[in-house]
Amino acid sequence: MVQTCRVHINTTKMGSILNPISKLLKTPVLFYATESKQWFGASKRNLPFCYAMERCPATNAFCAHCDQQADQQCARQKNAYAYHCHAGLIEVAYPVYIDNIYIGFLIIGQFRTKEAGLDKEYARKLALLCETEPDALYKKYHSQPLIGTEAVEGIKLVAGMINSRLLDEKVFSLEYHEVIKKVENYINQNISGPLPLKDIAQHVFMSSAYLSTTYKNVTGRNITDYIQERRVSTACFLIRTTSGSISNLAQETGFSDANYFTKVFKKKTGMTPREYRRRWKDGDIEE
Repeated sequence: MVQTCRVHINTTKMGSILNPISKLLKTPVLFYATESKQWFGASKRNLPFCYAMERCPATNAFCAHCDQQADQQCARQKNAYAYHCHAGLIEVAYPVYIDNIYIGFLIIGQFRTKEAGLDKEYARKLALLCETEPDALYKKYHSQPLIGTEAVEGIKLVAGMINSRLLDEKVFSLEYHEVIKKVENYINQNISGPLPLKDIAQHVFMSSAYLSTTYKNVTGRNITDYIQERRVSTACFLIRTTSGSISNLAQETGFSDANYFTKVFKKKTGMTPREYRRRWKDGDIEE
């Protein structure tokens, strides 16, 4: 049986490593956690074009799709690689492994290159989705840093050095437990459903009471807390990448009542779903 684990991230220590490098390179340097689908590290705010893409749910969905493809590619290899996003910007991704277990990837970029660019017709399409002027969006695109082929290879080397530093500083720690992994995978795969405890317990061949005790002893929290956190995290992702109504968001994240969904969402995030959507569009909050 393959041993599985939960990944804990020291976000303070990670920020102290990634943020100065981001300022030096004048571009985002981030870590993407594959299990939680969360970004950690320096913000993308210093890149006007990418910032504009993130603020619009439709175009942010394109970016999210690129992230997912990078995640899948990184899970298949152990060395750095460069790829172009939907808008033709180049990014360098570096897979992060601990004890031969893939946990996510580092990303540096995005940069312009002479070999690729933003097609004007595609720029008009993006501008329409973002409700902005094509010329203004095109100008933001050309404010992105421009690099050559040799620089891309250099950035790959930098990504490898960052990876080594993160591992040396023990930014990531693993907690092994096969049952916990199976439970959380089941929850994540069925997040839009009711998820009664008895069904989860049956999935791992345990009684409800014994599963509850085991999960609490290993993780320090209740299963219901984890379910609510994952429902809210999924709702945040959907708010950023879709324009669905609050009622639809509630249903897609397993809440049968929109009012209860709003109550739980506010408890976890400090704001209502509508406030989150407004503040996300205004650029007041990050992923």
